[in-house]
Amino acid sequence: MRHVADWIEAARVNNEEWLQRCDEQGRPLKLLKIGSLAQAIAEADKAMRRFAFNAAAAPHIDGEGEESVMTFADGSRIVRLLTPAALDRESAMMGHCVGQGAYDAAVKDRSRIIYSLRDAKNKAHVTLT
Repeated sequence: MRHVADWIEAARVNNEEWLQRCDEQGRPLKLLKIGSLAQAIAEADKAMRRFAFNAAAAPHIDGEGEESVMTFADGSRIVRLLTPAALDRESAMMGHCVGQGAYDAAVKDRSRIIYSLRDAKNKAHVTLT
């Protein structure tokens, strides 16, 4: 359920076009077509894949918007993600929804802390929210 809620919140934050296509009562048609939780999850997954693909193509600078908080002997480390751009990059690496916009405000105002476990080559393996 949280994944679906994140998808809808990200759509709202990003003012996704499909939210403007509504019935006479103002309900988004896309949501009205969903008949089960499995279908809602599939829609959220599809949006997540599209976002991750686009985020992966965006230019980025390694380490920008991140803060190392712990380093291990093998070179792996835990980094705190500090900006929406860092969340987007994490989504691109991990293929999940943390960077789609639903967490941006909370990371900016520091009401939510998000960490990433990175290997010695800075590849993400786990995201902690």
